[in-house]
Amino acid sequence: MSKARNLADLLDSNGDVVSGALDNGGKILQVVSNSFARVQNSSSSSWVPVTAEELTITPRSASSKILAVFQADVHANNNGTGGAEMLGFFTIQRNGTNLGHVDKGMRWMRFKDYDGNGTYSEYPMTIFCVDSPNTTQAVTYTPAFRTSTGVSIGWQYDYQVRHHYLMEIAG
Repeated sequence: MSKARNLADLLDSNGDVVSGALDNGGKILQVVSNSFARVQNSSSSSWVPVTAEELTITPRSASSKILAVFQADVHANNNGTGGAEMLGFFTIQRNGTNLGHVDKGMRWMRFKDYDGNGTYSEYPMTIFCVDSPNTTQAVTYTPAFRTSTGVSIGWQYDYQVRHHYLMEIAG
């Protein structure tokens, strides 16, 4: 049987949650959050964890799900070489293990220098996932990024404050 719920079964005619409708899971049990203002760059083709921005949560139940949300303003710079295609890949790691695609991660961005004069591009990005760590031990989630083209890719292009969240959801 599917664990998906029909919205009509959760809300009454006033739009309020029906008493007991969420007793079998779906409740947010805890939230871990933090704010960061730092910059990290790399031209590595291997995953580069942004360890200064990792968050740790200790699930209350092994059946819980964890919603991990990381925000950044990512950037790419081909250092004025011109004509280069710049690819940046972004993911979330749990205790050092990539939760996204082995090569492409969870999100990727293509930056292209169409006029051949070199380029520097910046884009806001949110990466997120719902994970089932199956433990009641502390679990650490870390954003990570890499490039496949040797150009400089960055996690955050200035020191603006951004926020990251982990939410434990009852299973």
